[in-house]
Amino acid sequence: MENVYGERFMKVSQWIVMAFILSSCFLTACASSRNKEDARSPEEKKAMLYYEQGTQDLISKNYTNALSNLQIAKDLYPSNDEIRNNLGMALYLKGLKDKAKTEFEKALSLNNKNSDARNNLASLLIENKKYKEALEHLEYVVEDLTYTKKYRIYYNMGIAYKALGRPDLELDYYQKSVEENADYCPALFQIGVYHNSQYEYSKALRAFEEASKGPCTSEPAPRFEAAQVLKKLNRTAEAQKKFKVFLTKPLWKFFNFWEKTFKEMIPNSLGQDH
Repeated sequence: MENVYGERFMKVSQWIVMAFILSSCFLTACASSRNKEDARSPEEKKAMLYYEQGTQDLISKNYTNALSNLQIAKDLYPSNDEIRNNLGMALYLKGLKDKAKTEFEKALSLNNKNSDARNNLASLLIENKKYKEALEHLEYVVEDLTYTKKYRIYYNMGIAYKALGRPDLELDYYQKSVEENADYCPALFQIGVYHNSQYEYSKALRAFEEASKGPCTSEPAPRFEAAQVLKKLNRTAEAQKKFKVFLTKPLWKFFNFWEKTFKEMIPNSLGQDH
């Protein structure tokens, strides 16, 4: 799968191009979920305990335990669309993408208004290069006026339009994503990529630097791309400082396959002070 930071980083960063979404109603004490709880059978209540644990396992990146707990939850409560969605996520993260797709589709068959499952299905369709079909699902979610994660929907739409060769719409949806969530660094990064491709280096630099802040301070890709843009702007000393970070930060261990590239890049492109 291509990484959110582009092909160059596909073996490095763990960010996924598509913005998948967990159903996590229990984390926010959803009123509708709580109202249903009294009507559930003992078996269904037991299933929800496994669902909650499985979802926590997903958040903790313990994908094997997540898959086990969510599978038990599904067996106990097969008609619950939130369980099906999160089981799809666990299957996806274990590399079982066809089975994940089946679970997302089942979640939607149980509840056509499950926008999380619809986005996740669209994300898989994007990965499978079925961009127009993915956009149909994403446009459906945009019409959900109560949905609170539209910044991820807009981001996925930007990715789809990029693949379809529509840079005008691509940028528009990345910007909508940032309007919904100013700290959503994947969208900020893609805005930087767009401006860089248009030779708008000052705009690209601003976007890459914004993508390096907040929740994404540990992500290497925006910092590296910012350094590349600084080179293009002939701001050599600033670029050199950013490149050197990769030699001192713990994240350097993730760049083993790029070691030769970095060793060549720093002295050759930035002058003698290295």
